Amino acid sequence: MRASSALPFLALLGGCASAGGDFPSLAPRAVERELAAERPARAAPVVPDDPALAARLAELIGQARQGDAAFEAALESARPAAAGAGAAGSEGWIAAQMQISRVEAARVATVNALAELDRLGIARAGQPTSAADRAAVNAAVADVQAMTDRQHERLESLRASLSPG
Repeated sequence: MRASSALPFLALLGGCASAGGDFPSLAPRAVERELAAERPARAAPVVPDDPALAARLAELIGQARQGDAAFEAALESARPAAAGAGAAGSEGWIAAQMQISRVEAARVATVNALAELDRLGIARAGQPTSAADRAAVNAAVADVQAMTDRQHERLESLRASLSPG
């Protein structure tokens, strides 16, 4: 019974496949051939190095190094407090927590310099920039990122040396 009910539909379907009629060709038109032709590649414009960018990078790297020095000083002063902290909640433990907070605060200059370098790199990505300037930005970001990563590891190590609170 199914075959007999499908037969009228098959007859109608055959009408859709007829080749009669005047239809346009699907071959590419002349204008499409012109557009598809390969255009010669334009040379990238030569962009000179930006001395203002170099000065700003040096300033931010200097800020990060000052922050790193402040972090190291705060870390060294916090180690004795952490070593003698005692039980969680004790006076020594609270003093060590305060020292660790000072170490965290000392990281701010380095972290801010990294954030500014990232912002600068993003801003320069949308502008014509020389290859040397792009490499200098990338190197500065990598250098300061390494500083902040090292600071984070050392701070976590100091935190781990305390009893949980």
